[in-house]
Amino acid sequence: MRNLSVIIIILVFIVDCSVSSRFIRELDRESAVIVVLPFTGNGVSKKYLNLARTELTRLIFIRKGFSVIDNNQVNYYLRILESDYSGYPSKKQYVLLADSLQANIFIAGSIEKFFLPSEHEENLQHYILTLCFINGENAKILGMVTEKLTTTLPLSQIIPELFEKMILKI
Repeated sequence: MRNLSVIIIILVFIVDCSVSSRFIRELDRESAVIVVLPFTGNGVSKKYLNLARTELTRLIFIRKGFSVIDNNQVNYYLRILESDYSGYPSKKQYVLLADSLQANIFIAGSIEKFFLPSEHEENLQHYILTLCFINGENAKILGMVTEKLTTTLPLSQIIPELFEKMILKI
């Protein structure tokens, strides 16, 4: 099982996972309303997942000029729609949430931490950050942006810089 995980991680590094995200540049800033869903992840604390979500919400609003629904309001509607929300809404949940919040674009983010067994520096950490853009009307994926990161710094120091870099791709 561990070998399979290592192979998958290596494949992610070999294959460029960045799908074209030009769609967000073409969206009408007047009519687009964006929801940033709670981030998911493995090996990353909830504190850092919340920090990542907050930072992305801030940058989508400030740097890109889109209307963004407040994260507390999103959390409220997620609790109402489905008490066992797991980080990946069903198609029905996307449509209901889009209708409830009057939003048309969702951003689902994840941060995955993993280890490479042959590393010499024990403090070296590897992350893959993925942002998936989803149409609120039909739950179809519009685009995806992935960033790979290797660092010795704590996530709290690199999340703002990492998102500044990623926001340029969208």
